Amino acid sequence: MTTTYRDWRYSLAVGLLLLIALGVFLIFDLEIALSINGYFTLAYTAFWLLIGFLLLRHRPNRYKLSLLALFLTAILVIYFIDWNGRKPFLRDFHRIELGMTADQADQMMAQYIKFVGPTTQLNAQGKVLTGKVSYRPARLGWGDSDIAILTIENGQVVDLSYYPD
Repeated sequence: MTTTYRDWRYSLAVGLLLLIALGVFLIFDLEIALSINGYFTLAYTAFWLLIGFLLLRHRPNRYKLSLLALFLTAILVIYFIDWNGRKPFLRDFHRIELGMTADQADQMMAQYIKFVGPTTQLNAQGKVLTGKVSYRPARLGWGDSDIAILTIENGQVVDLSYYPD
């Protein structure tokens, strides 16, 4: 089968479309650490792989597989790269579950700056019983106002809030 100029242009257009999809994902990952949401990342990747496969269905397998494998590899690289401190901070924050003890949550967020609210009640050992505890990333600059807030009642986490920079 001979590849024509029109075939190359079409394949290039599909490659450009996938590159734009990759760029959008990258921008959102840099800004809001979108890739920490594994379900969204999987759905986004599957959607664009399907679109790419459908658009390239009449092209030779080597072109199709090369382009789609390159797209998948780029998504995986973006998923595993920590561009700044926001992704690790959010990963740790998302590991906290409602019902955990304040101590368990504090262990998960130990590497970040902790602030105990002025109305928070502590026991004799200094452990939080009731109130709000907030965490900020240790690195300042890019996310100096990112804040994760835990609401504690009876020593257990009852609410989680995150406020981005």
